[in-house]
Amino acid sequence: MKKIGLMLLVSVFLLTGVVQAEGRFNMSYLYGGSNDSYLESIENTNELLDVVSPNYFNLTEDGDLALENIDPNFVNEIHDQNLKIVPFLSNHWDFTQGENALKNREKLSTDIAKAIETYNLDGINIDIEGLNETVRDMMTDFVRLLRSKLPSDKEIAVAVASNPNGSTVGWAGQYDYEKLANYADYLMIMTYDQSYRGSNPGPVASISFVEKSIESAFNFNVPANKIVLGLPFYGRIWKLEDLDDEEKAKSDKIIGDGVSLTKANKLFETYDVTLSYSDEYETPKATFEIKEGDPEFQLASWKDPLERGKYELWFENEQSYNEKLKLVDKYNLKGTGSWSLGQEDPSFWTYYADWHQGNETNDNPQKETVYFSDVQADFWALADIIFVKEKGWMNGKSSSIFAPNDHLTRAQAAAILVRALYLQPTKEVSQTFNDVSTEHWAYTDIGIIAQHNIFKGSNGNFNPNDDITREQFATVLYRILGNGDVSEVPQNPFSDVDSSRWSHDAIAIMKERDIFQGREDGSFDPLGKTTRAHTAALLHRIANLIEK
Repeated sequence: MKKIGLMLLVSVFLLTGVVQAEGRFNMSYLYGGSNDSYLESIENTNELLDVVSPNYFNLTEDGDLALENIDPNFVNEIHDQNLKIVPFLSNHWDFTQGENALKNREKLSTDIAKAIETYNLDGINIDIEGLNETVRDMMTDFVRLLRSKLPSDKEIAVAVASNPNGSTVGWAGQYDYEKLANYADYLMIMTYDQSYRGSNPGPVASISFVEKSIESAFNFNVPANKIVLGLPFYGRIWKLEDLDDEEKAKSDKIIGDGVSLTKANKLFETYDVTLSYSDEYETPKATFEIKEGDPEFQLASWKDPLERGKYELWFENEQSYNEKLKLVDKYNLKGTGSWSLGQEDPSFWTYYADWHQGNETNDNPQKETVYFSDVQADFWALADIIFVKEKGWMNGKSSSIFAPNDHLTRAQAAAILVRALYLQPTKEVSQTFNDVSTEHWAYTDIGIIAQHNIFKGSNGNFNPNDDITREQFATVLYRILGNGDVSEVPQNPFSDVDSSRWSHDAIAIMKERDIFQGREDGSFDPLGKTTRAHTAALLHRIANLIEK
């Protein structure tokens, strides 16, 4: 950023940062569903919405207004719930429709004002996208006309492109952010689609992309209380083989296709998914492979099932959303918007509620809400799971799925322990094992934990995808913790652990230190698999030992 841009940003922040945004504004778009599904989704928000924006206003090829699916009963139902209903006007990325609409802005604005009055609507959300700088002045004048023709109590919002680099050409150049803010009640900045269909795999909305988009709006003199931060209720998926397939038609490829978060959760339950979290992007990522004989899965009812191959899915979860919500507080923005209601993981509203109620202050950081639909209140390891989640040592397979009974692989165990122990490399990480390439998702973690002699391979291999056994985990913890106060190794602690067994000493010491327990029948089950719930319990037991 040039110095003059930085000075402008500081000046704008000083002017706007002292004005606290009024309340916690929250709007969401309604698209692709029925009135019944919309009402159900609204109910799931637990009264955390202020405005809903259904797709009632469309455009013809000539740029005239086309009204669709307006149901007066639905409008009344929304009003009965003390919500505003502000339809969005969209060209659905049709350049001709959008350009002709702006050329036709005098008539179009009159028709919109009449429709708002006729159907007792509360305003308009202008979502004309995909044009360029040649229509900038027409776009501004269209909003000005609407403001002049609508009563002052009717809301005008404009959905604008993210513009992290401050561009004045291309799609971002379509919007004169400062002038639009003069006429609109707020700008809904679409801080998503950083990666998109046709791009290389990557986050939909990395934290730097989102924050730079906010700062850019300040540089265009948009007041903080007129900025609504757009949140994506979806992720994007790539079939890695499709990226380099030159023969396959682009329309048949899976290269950044949108996936609702509800659909992503079902995908996580269907396949053996490896989850990771990018601290750089503040975004989670899932990788998995569909093999011969695996269940079929459709991203949408009208699409063919996913083909066999390797996939990468970037999405959003509690942790990534919380980082974005912190920016609303940091810059005192008006509030949040989202595309689109019903695509979100239902648990979103649990932790959004805590933020919405204003529980986060500089002196009292917001306590993360932990909620997993597959971990009930009476589950034996509930407290352990909450503990490791809040520590950041273990995340769920999604924001609402912990999968407590899933087995833990050796690669996953390595990654978790690197986080829990705050391990740093002792030297540059290099390829240590034959079966862990530099492209492996846990390559760095496996390299670090091997440098600390906590994990060891076999015959030059690490076997990253093998489930870690109970005796292997006991041995790993023994290497971390040692004997402690135990002066002698107890003999034969379990009926199935002979004193000559390679893991005997580690198991015996871990039992003596009350870290590992046996089975009810007096056995240890050394070859048994370690579950995610057991891992959470073990980490909780040793927390006071590793954090000294």
